Amino acid sequence: MRKYLSESEAEDIRRIVEAENEETGAKYGIPDDADRYVLKKTGGHVICFAGIYELGETFGGRGAVEVSLFTDRGYRRKHLAAGMLSRCFSEGKVLKFSQYGSEAGDAFLKAAGASYDYDELCMELRLPDADVTEYPQKEELPENGGIRYYNAHSELYVLPMGKKAYVYGVRTDVSHLRKGSAGALLREVLPLLRKEGFETAMLQVSGKNVPALRLYEKCGFAVTERLKIWHL
Repeated sequence: MRKYLSESEAEDIRRIVEAENEETGAKYGIPDDADRYVLKKTGGHVICFAGIYELGETFGGRGAVEVSLFTDRGYRRKHLAAGMLSRCFSEGKVLKFSQYGSEAGDAFLKAAGASYDYDELCMELRLPDADVTEYPQKEELPENGGIRYYNAHSELYVLPMGKKAYVYGVRTDVSHLRKGSAGALLREVLPLLRKEGFETAMLQVSGKNVPALRLYEKCGFAVTERLKIWHL
């Protein structure tokens, strides 16, 4: 297990993921920012890998890590992915997987003993031109180039991704849940993002989080993709 990739290893990983996306129509991101990696190589090239992300989450009372697991399509019948899972298990944490729900992916995870938990919904909003009437308080985050917006009882974070603004970490004080605080903040932030040059806002939300899903739909967000979340 290692924390860093060589230039050639990073290129191999990119090639494997891009081939998967081309073959299945999925839109997996390149996991070149994982906290650590498990690699299987042959002839000096990566043929199977797991990118492991620390989530700071727990599942069933145990710590959880998210795993991005891919195999070069020329080696899929050699059961490399199953061996890779056993190496990920060495940390004793629950493994979380996010996948687009291909039959082969579902079958592999079921055979490995994973349990389907819920759908993670990817939502987008084409930002309309609108007058900025309110300017929420904000804090710049130099560690990742993002911005924290907040009011008295709610906060959200925005991470620039080219012309897209990735919205995450929407949170409201427990004492003010369902009182419109998060919705008010989001409606202030969205026109501000358009004014700052973003064309699209995007976010992810659990399909189980019905109040949040309804809030985002009221603000104009629509579901564009679904990811199946599995735990092992």
